[in-house]
Amino acid sequence: MARGKKRVNQISVMNRRIKQGRGQGQGKKYLPWLKVQDGPSEGFLIRSLGWTTGRVHHLLSMLEDSYFCLLDWSKDVVDIREQYPLLPLRRTLEIADRLGIKHPSHPRSGQPIVMTTDFLIDVQTSEGIKTLARTVKPADKLTSVRVIEKFEIERTFWAEHGIDWGIVTEREIDKYSALANNVRVLHKSWDTDNLPFQALEHFYKIERLLYEQVSVRQVPPARSAGYVDDQLGLKPGSALSAFKHFLARRIWCVDMKKPLDFSRPMIVKRNPKGVRDE
Repeated sequence: MARGKKRVNQISVMNRRIKQGRGQGQGKKYLPWLKVQDGPSEGFLIRSLGWTTGRVHHLLSMLEDSYFCLLDWSKDVVDIREQYPLLPLRRTLEIADRLGIKHPSHPRSGQPIVMTTDFLIDVQTSEGIKTLARTVKPADKLTSVRVIEKFEIERTFWAEHGIDWGIVTEREIDKYSALANNVRVLHKSWDTDNLPFQALEHFYKIERLLYEQVSVRQVPPARSAGYVDDQLGLKPGSALSAFKHFLARRIWCVDMKKPLDFSRPMIVKRNPKGVRDE
């Protein structure tokens, strides 16, 4: 008879992750409590370097990825910490006991596990930095009594820390689906390390020629990029990569609430203030 899987001591897992710095730090130095290697690879996503934080983000669903894209595009968001742990563990255990709700536990060992919030977000407001806690969940999951019970523990935890907590579903995200998809398309183009060498070498020439074709002559971006590649003797795709970089960095402005279609004419304007500004 085959041996069953070894039970993992969840307290040891928790202590090890704390020593690793999981759930600690801010900005580029933050380490999420859950990473891709901590669970089954199916369903997990890794977003390329975040525009806001400059680090790799670990996302557990396409819905989380869409919400992340919206956050990463927002000029008001200054930090995004995903898979944020609700620590110390004794705090959520106390809350669960007080509410008469069973605390989440590991399915095999039955030991309590550290709860997490999908996103802890720092937002710049007129009154300073405000921190928000947001959980992302499909709307149909909200009919589950057990899901609501776990959310009540989470909500109470953040309420006692004076932090605004809320649930985000596809109903909210779908209102900005075009924007989320556009950011997804452009995301890797933000980092200059992902641009072809020739695109960097001829950066300003590409910008001038492309803008003339796309904005002044109203030639579709894909055709314009092909023209610029030919004019400058670049490898095919170099100018289009640069075009996406200009949009990602907001060097050029377009209506991001409409789906990007590089095969059709596009209204493009230079941003006089340059990168990451409206």
